[in-house]
Amino acid sequence: MDGLVFYNHRRLHSSLAYLSPMQHEQRWREPKRQQTA
Repeated sequence: MDGLVFYNHRRLHSSLAYLSPMQHEQRWREPKRQQTA
């Protein structure tokens, strides 16, 4: 996630189901956190 510090956090992307890059990454990471908990 460090590489995205300078990246646009708000712009919605159609290829990401109209989520921002940060929202997409958070949703992608959530199941992995639950598996390790």
